[in-house]
Amino acid sequence: MIGPLLFILLSLGDLAIHSTEGCENMEIVSRAEWGARESLSNETMVTPVPHLFIHHTAMSECNNFASCSQMMRTIQNFHIDDRGWDDIGYNFLIGGDGRVYMGRGWDRVGAHTYGFNRIAVAFSLMGDFSHKLPSELMLNATKSLIECAKNENHVISNYKLHGHRDAGCTECPGSAFYNLIKTWPHFVGGPIPDRLKARTSRRVRREENPLLWEQPTAVEPVAVGISSSCFATGFRNHLRLFFCKASEARTEKP
Repeated sequence: MIGPLLFILLSLGDLAIHSTEGCENMEIVSRAEWGARESLSNETMVTPVPHLFIHHTAMSECNNFASCSQMMRTIQNFHIDDRGWDDIGYNFLIGGDGRVYMGRGWDRVGAHTYGFNRIAVAFSLMGDFSHKLPSELMLNATKSLIECAKNENHVISNYKLHGHRDAGCTECPGSAFYNLIKTWPHFVGGPIPDRLKARTSRRVRREENPLLWEQPTAVEPVAVGISSSCFATGFRNHLRLFFCKASEARTEKP
């Protein structure tokens, strides 16, 4: 006969197994572990969300816990101190060491993809993947994190996967990497028709500049040239680029 205590322990063990489905092969580094500053906002979003965006940081790569943690602090400092955002922009980042580093986490509104911050989660891979692919270690971690998002109901079961460029005039997540994610399940290219429906308020947040067609990627400056992805979005969207140069480093406050 199973005693009450043993029954409770077995039940908790079953719940623990269920709660980590799709996540068991990942090592997620907490904010405390990589030395994060305190977030300036606790704004949450309604989950599960319908969109999942892939980014790259367009910075140098890291290959161990120490260098990736330093990179996380560098990106967070830039986003807070230079961009005027409330925290590091992404929900999660993937390092060259194959670890997943927590950014804002699953349920916090990010600052990663203009027009979609409240209805999407964003994963950013540390490095520049314009001309080469991320390592297998990074790709496997990214795929596992996507599975975790789906299995844990952070994104809807028929979520739509995008590269950052699908929602704006940017080369992010790099052409080499973008060509790969186009082959992944649930991928949907841009332009995304419901991007303008994502704004739930006319109130302008510091982290969403209405004059910018893209959110800057890590320390990558706002694109002012017209990339190939822009032509697909129509002439009206090109007009936004004229404002980018003048407002390159600006963020609008509420």
